[in-house]
Amino acid sequence: DDDCSVPVVPCDDAVFDQVPPGSNFSCVKPNWRFNSIKLHPNKVPNTIAAGSCLYHYKLHKRLSDRELRLIGSFPMDYNFATKKAQWYIGMSVPPIMTAQISWQIYKNGFRKYVAGNEWQTNNAPQLTEQ
Repeated sequence: DDDCSVPVVPCDDAVFDQVPPGSNFSCVKPNWRFNSIKLHPNKVPNTIAAGSCLYHYKLHKRLSDRELRLIGSFPMDYNFATKKAQWYIGMSVPPIMTAQISWQIYKNGFRKYVAGNEWQTNNAPQLTEQ
């Protein structure tokens, strides 16, 4: 489902314009739709949770799968199988973050452990410092 025009459900539409960018809908109606968040146009998007609803800051619509993939650093052609993209993205560590953490572990000690080992030279990916 990559429909970029998924509308805000009618009950949200009535309060959409009252919610400041970067805030959740419960700031207008306490204890209501805590995980419904209107993104801020000039700030890093909120963490994508499996059960949250992220909304465009200006358009009355939820973010599309494509937009969620971009925020979560997933490839556009990644196959999420039978679950919705938001569920997988919300339950995962972003791929770019995982790569950076792996590189730091390798760079700060793991390469010493595997230095000279046949496993390193034959099977390990070739990492280059960036």
